[in-house]
Formats: sequence, structure tokens, C-alpha cells
Amino acid sequence: MGRADRSEFERNAGRASPTTVGVAAAVLVYGAVAASLDPFTRPSEVAIGAGTVAVVIVALRTGWQRPSAVGPVPPRHGEHWGRAVVVWVVLIGAIGLFQMAQFQSNPRDVYPTLSSLASIAFGAWPVRAAAIAGWLALGLYIVGPRPRETAR
Repeated sequence: MGRADRSEFERNAGRASPTTVGVAAAVLVYGAVAASLDPFTRPSEVAIGAGTVAVVIVALRTGWQRPSAVGPVPPRHGEHWGRAVVVWVVLIGAIGLFQMAQFQSNPRDVYPTLSSLASIAFGAWPVRAAAIAGWLALGLYIVGPRPRETAR
């Protein structure tokens, strides 16, 4: 395969565009600022809501719901979704039941809930900042535009 035969995607593989670098920097700054706010306060709720709105805007602007020209087309409604939905509902239900059972058990230091364990883990500012930035980056990655290969 000659140099002229490669797609733009292949030629730029491994290189970050200025836009990507800018978005990555903004996500890191967002994570640091959001993590510096006191948890469960109005400012922290607004900060997290702003990140969620940003991801939704990116999803709508990039046409996330349209099937991509690259990659598999998701199954239509009713095709192969039944089992997946059942598995997720059972899993989330089991986690919820476990959480409620642990919440009712006393004392909490002997029977911690998942939220109390998460509270301990995210008590440190750097961990909280990295988690918030990672959450936003993952959301943007999932809904963001995909590079398209040019026709050969």
C-alpha cells in the first residue's frame, strides 16, 4: 500500500489534533474545578449538571443517534435487545437490593453501603477530580464524532 493509498484516518493515527488537546485540557480543568466544590451543594450540582449538558449537546450536534458509516449498525428495536435488557435489569436490581439491605444493617462501619465505601474512596480531592474528569471524558468519547475512512 503506497503512501497515496492511505486514508486520512491512517495518516493521522497516533496524532492528537489541537481540538483534541484543547478538549482534554478543558476536561481536566473541569474535573479540578468541580472536585474543589463541596459535595452535595448547589454549586457542585450545577457543575455536574453543566458537564452532563455538555455531553448531551455534543451527542446532538454529532448526530449520535444516526448509524455510523463506520462500524456495525445497532440492532433495530426488538432485535437481540431482550436478553441484554433482562441481564442489566437483574444486575442493577441485585445491586440495589444489596445496597438497601446493607443500609438497613447496623452499624455502618461493620456493614458499609456501596455509597459509604465510595464516599471514603472519593474523599481525597485528586481522586475526586480524576473521577469527574474521567466521567466527562468517557461521556464525550462515547457520543463524540468518529473519524471516517475515505473511499479507496
